[in-house]
Amino acid sequence: QPRPPVKFTFPKGDTEMQHVLKIGSAALQVIEDGKPAAGTFEIEWDKDSPAAQFFTATPDKGNLAAGTATDVAFSFSPPTVEDSCGLEVGQWARTMVRCHLKGGFAHDHATEGPIHVLLEGFIQ
Repeated sequence: QPRPPVKFTFPKGDTEMQHVLKIGSAALQVIEDGKPAAGTFEIEWDKDSPAAQFFTATPDKGNLAAGTATDVAFSFSPPTVEDSCGLEVGQWARTMVRCHLKGGFAHDHATEGPIHVLLEGFIQ
């Protein structure tokens, strides 16, 4: 059964908000060779999503030493609407990103595949 996505929502009018995804690599001493393994991560953006241009992830890739974690900060920068003619109409921009994890220790029964993150922000 696939994992549900992590969902980060950026509410209307809050352009300073950030959501943080903590990505880590466990340091387990109870493995065959006795040495925990490092790993890497990379955020993959949906190239076909027009809404992806309004979101950023910092950092979008990196190394994970065993026993450490990295905070990936997601931000939303909606376009500015010059003249709305007094009309307060908006819409939600949504895109799905994938966080690929490689290396590190994983149990035999661990689910493979990326972690999906749904990003949504309000454009007015």
